[in-house]
Amino acid sequence: MSRLAQVGDIEVIMRALFQMLEYSPAPQMKYAEPIEAELSIRHAIHEERAWMHAGYFIMCDFGREWYSSKTFLIEQIILKVESTEVPVDKAIAYLDTIARQRGCVLVAVGDTQVGYMAPKYQAQGYTLLGTQFIKELPNGISSQGVRGSVAD
Repeated sequence: MSRLAQVGDIEVIMRALFQMLEYSPAPQMKYAEPIEAELSIRHAIHEERAWMHAGYFIMCDFGREWYSSKTFLIEQIILKVESTEVPVDKAIAYLDTIARQRGCVLVAVGDTQVGYMAPKYQAQGYTLLGTQFIKELPNGISSQGVRGSVAD
């Protein structure tokens, strides 16, 4: 039921990702680049930061914040990749298992898909920490051929 993700899973993960991107109302998703997503997934698989659990793909990172020496689990994506009746709550609960296995003291999750996940996280004991904001910058890429963002 649970295992580390493998390179052979990439096709089904990417298919589910394309489907999610097609319907996602989240404004930042227009910047999703499939090749970059696939590379990130491949790195996570290689670094054993990606799991298949109950029909869901879970990708995490591990690190610390500036104010602590303790390791935190940072959820990057939970994506339904198989036709399953298992609710996403089971994938959320699996984050606790991963965190314990990796010696984490805290699990950080997000809801950047316009609020769908917030009540599910709160039902499992997560506390709303704050609010995340994004701002799209017009002409954020230099017209002088320099790669990267520049100030207006």
